[in-house]
Amino acid sequence: MIQTGAEIEARETSGAVQILHLRAPELATRLSPGQAVLIQTGWGDVPYLRRTFYPIAIQEAGFSIRLPFRDFLRPKVECVRRLAH
Repeated sequence: MIQTGAEIEARETSGAVQILHLRAPELATRLSPGQAVLIQTGWGDVPYLRRTFYPIAIQEAGFSIRLPFRDFLRPKVECVRRLAH
């Protein structure tokens, strides 16, 4: 597993959804389309468990995810991706 921090670079809103552009170069270089990323969405240890997201775009220095507009991510998040064997 890889665990790294990610910073929200930009947020786009459109109707009931938002797209977050996350900066995480260490993780982005190892992502492939369709791979899940676990992201801790709350403040501190609440919620302790991470939520599963699937990147909708992968760039050199980060990736983008789509989530409902009502959901909130703190400015810096913890991301985890399981490494393939």
